[in-house]
Amino acid sequence: MFVLICEYSKFISKYFYNAIKQDSNLEPIIFSSFKEFEDFVEKNSDNILCAVLGLVLPDAPNGEAVDVCIKNKIPAIVFTSTLNDDIRDTLIKKGVADYVLKDSNNNLDYVIKIVNRLYKNKDIKVLIVDDSSVSRKFMEDILGSHNLQVFSTKNSDEALSVLDKNKDIKLILVDENMPGMRGADLVNTIRKSFTKEQISIIGISSYSNSLLTVEFLKRGANDFILKPFYKEEFSLRVMQNIEILEMFESQKVYATTDFLTGLYNRRFLFDAGEKLLENAKRNNLNLSLAIIDVDNFKNINDTHGHLFGDMVLKTLAKLIKNRFRAADIVSRLGGDEFCVMGIMGDDIADIFESLRKYIASYDFRDADSNTKLTISVGVTTKKANSVESMIKNADKMLYKSKKLGRNVVTMDNL
Repeated sequence: MFVLICEYSKFISKYFYNAIKQDSNLEPIIFSSFKEFEDFVEKNSDNILCAVLGLVLPDAPNGEAVDVCIKNKIPAIVFTSTLNDDIRDTLIKKGVADYVLKDSNNNLDYVIKIVNRLYKNKDIKVLIVDDSSVSRKFMEDILGSHNLQVFSTKNSDEALSVLDKNKDIKLILVDENMPGMRGADLVNTIRKSFTKEQISIIGISSYSNSLLTVEFLKRGANDFILKPFYKEEFSLRVMQNIEILEMFESQKVYATTDFLTGLYNRRFLFDAGEKLLENAKRNNLNLSLAIIDVDNFKNINDTHGHLFGDMVLKTLAKLIKNRFRAADIVSRLGGDEFCVMGIMGDDIADIFESLRKYIASYDFRDADSNTKLTISVGVTTKKANSVESMIKNADKMLYKSKKLGRNVVTMDNL
């Protein structure tokens, strides 16, 4: 998906471009004029994630770029050097996703954080339970401006039915006063099936009663907010609750995942690999383990810098992962070494030779640099007594690949 950048400062535009390109699969595009921006939006609105906009542009001094985004239902992030109460109120009423003041370098990174948040939100489901159509529409519009998937219901029975069909809902907004089951009772019912670490619940009511807040929280709500609420406060509370859920999920992921590449880490390889090895022995399956090493990776870091080197490793990790099945264990051993372990049949040599050729032909690039690279691969098909022993065997084959001049696949069954 596209991230549109329409900002008069070339430095800021380039910073956003490089940061988005580095940290995601999104495609940033810099526009030099409002007309160019407007024409692109009209033709590509369905493929645009969001837009990062200067409020005042040389050929659009009155926030016209924001209006184009709102018209086409594209989340707009306004990055402005001028902000007062009137401007703030105008932006909020228009329904921008967020606004950020150009008063520090930290706010450049905050804009990138918002872009990443909008990208994550595409896959996050939120359920509204409120008998007021006006209140539902108000919340739907705010949540929609943040790219969230919204389910809207008017009573508890409808809500429970939607939840039963969408067990991956992450956030529920529950009003207290509804026909049938009260909001606090609905929270209690939901908590019988879902923990606070699985679904976040925010209680909502127009009655300012501290006892009601306490009841909601004791029944299992994560948060409580009074109506009428400011759009900004509502948005921040929603995002805060979603991010807390993600922290719980991240703790589980970080235990088994490499931080830089997102592949499985060494710990997971040894834990899951032992089970895979036992299963292969028990069922007489063709198990293979390969170590993949980037040839002369130090030269890439020395020539292009470590940020470019990190981009290369992340891109390479994706390229490798995409060549194998979900059941295979694709991991990063450390540095520029990767490992693939799995049941691969009899065409193992062809699999890794194809991978080697593909990587050698790939152009690794960012906005400023590009490079080609090769890999050396060592493969073992001998089911040893442990994953550690298989890694040692594959490492010996890797050493032979290096001795043969690099950019080679060596196997111990050939």
